[in-house]
Amino acid sequence: MILVGLMMLLDRFDLIHLGLYPIFWSLVAVFGVVRCVDGFGKKKGGRVFWGTFLFLFGTYNILRHVDIVELRSYWMFPALLVIVGLSLFVTYVSIPKDWHLLVPAVFLLGAGVTLIMTEFGYFYRYDVIRAFHVYWPIGLILFGLALVVSKISPRS
Repeated sequence: MILVGLMMLLDRFDLIHLGLYPIFWSLVAVFGVVRCVDGFGKKKGGRVFWGTFLFLFGTYNILRHVDIVELRSYWMFPALLVIVGLSLFVTYVSIPKDWHLLVPAVFLLGAGVTLIMTEFGYFYRYDVIRAFHVYWPIGLILFGLALVVSKISPRS
């Protein structure tokens, strides 16, 4: 809240121009951090996931608006893949017995990073889209197998 108040004060003195949009996303990001920390403390995976998601999504939107980093609007889908993948990974970190979350986390992070690298010209767009079209069921199969194995194996 201190940071949001400071940003609002700087906006009032015309030192920076923010408007309502970044203030809203700042509040979303702060709320996400609070939920994530609370989820870590109580070992609640849902709170950790949504807290991380809100923090990262809020931060992404703040960066898009204030032009600190050039983020184009067509990067939203790859960014969402990375944000969801990171949220799943942080959920695994908070509750390691839910190791099956690593499969979709790695798959989503890899897909998001690959799409972003395609935008930078490291890969050909057609080749990446074709590979995703053909091979995405492998991620689904691996996640299903991880769920089955995690239900069969004894919890520690």
